[in-house]
Amino acid sequence: MAEPPQAKHCWYLGPYGRQAALLVRWRQVGGGYDGPILVPVPDDGGWTLAEMWVESNMLKPA
Repeated sequence: MAEPPQAKHCWYLGPYGRQAALLVRWRQVGGGYDGPILVPVPDDGGWTLAEMWVESNMLKPA
């Protein structure tokens, strides 16, 4: 059985400032990279998780 891909903790630089996120994987697009992340977002007075694709320049190593 194949090993599952390793998710990596990272910092997402988004509209709410620097937030902890989980990078699920990378893919090469043109001359750069992007990947899906899981990040908390405000939701009706609380927080929920959102999955979104972001470019590598919006992420920093944890």
